[in-house]
Amino acid sequence: MTMRMPWLRMMALALALPLPALVPATASARSGDSVRIYAGSTPLRDAAGRQWRPAGSALDGRRSRIRRPLDITHTPKLYETLAEGLHHARLRVGRPGRYAVTLYLAESRRLSRPRTFRVTAPGVSQVVDVPVGGGLQRPVHTAFEVVVRGRSLTLRFRAAGGRPEIAAVEAERLGPVGMAPVAPVFEDRFDGPAGSAPAAATWEAETGFGWGPTQVQAYTDRPENVALDGAGRLAITARAEDYVDARGVQGSYTSGRIESRLPITLERTRIEARVRVPPGAGLWPVFWASGVEPPAWPASGELDIMEFSGLRPRLLYGFVHGPQRRGSPQAYQNGATAQRLDFAAATHLYGIRTEPGVVEFTVDGHRYGSVSRADVPRGAPWLLARPYRLVFSLALGGFGGVIAPGTAFPARMLVDDVSVWR
Repeated sequence: MTMRMPWLRMMALALALPLPALVPATASARSGDSVRIYAGSTPLRDAAGRQWRPAGSALDGRRSRIRRPLDITHTPKLYETLAEGLHHARLRVGRPGRYAVTLYLAESRRLSRPRTFRVTAPGVSQVVDVPVGGGLQRPVHTAFEVVVRGRSLTLRFRAAGGRPEIAAVEAERLGPVGMAPVAPVFEDRFDGPAGSAPAAATWEAETGFGWGPTQVQAYTDRPENVALDGAGRLAITARAEDYVDARGVQGSYTSGRIESRLPITLERTRIEARVRVPPGAGLWPVFWASGVEPPAWPASGELDIMEFSGLRPRLLYGFVHGPQRRGSPQAYQNGATAQRLDFAAATHLYGIRTEPGVVEFTVDGHRYGSVSRADVPRGAPWLLARPYRLVFSLALGGFGGVIAPGTAFPARMLVDDVSVWR
């Protein structure tokens, strides 16, 4: 949601550098804390500088190749070789504990039906839908937590539609067995009388013009722009009206933006909100996490959980932003899109789930894309450990495009509830 120039949406592909010396194939962790294996035949260093070892027999499927480079990744070589028809994967993790497991996938062929399969592990059984996860020629990740009682972990795969294909598997130790389960650490149901402001102890409103040269709205804290609707929803309302802000700047549109007062970290977190977005070219509703400054954006980080452009009403966007490399003022952008029927026609549940090194984007509980540390530019930091604030905003112009004559005002973005789990 931070102002971005158009060239930031152009993704450059960067091949990962191979390690200078061969390492014997193994599926065991070097330190006992993590293990990374992939279906290729030579050792690999990804864009984040992490080492991946050839899986050998740890991935039991036959090897196949992706012929075309993948989009939205800076380590395409990690996804070039797939273990196809996989039945199981065996990893020696070194010591017992709770582990975050991430599967790295990619779809290389147009299928007559979706490629789906079930993966099971200790305490886990879930269906993976690869096309929903990102689509053709794009990387996909799915992450989950398992408890390992011994020194090895076995993942099992069962086909549902098409044969399972895995490019790589990562297991990272989170801590010993028996730690506290995931619990809500933040939530707001937006209960209160119609016209009242959201809880002042929880949210603060940003005000004024000046949010980018292509945005035309003034954010205000007036109930006409930010208020509860009396039915358990927050209403952020954009209006076409003459307005003068506190500095004397004049404009023709007002809207609202609120930001959580309590900073959160995005590591090992699930964040969800039920939101209905308004239709219309020129509208730009976003539910996002903004990194607390300093340092200044993009080094502060940004994660767009739900982003819409009024120009493209059938597309949902999720983005991760950060600096190209440490100390760089230029931003990278990696993300995912989901295409459905008109999103503005109903309320949907939008969210993210994070595990070490991966962000998954969801809509109505279904993963539609993800970003991992392997996909960001070489030398760029992974910023999820920094403090963030949650933001709901309804901008005008910018990524939403030019306001069309047919766009109806007032336009309302409605938020039923928001929750953060860790």
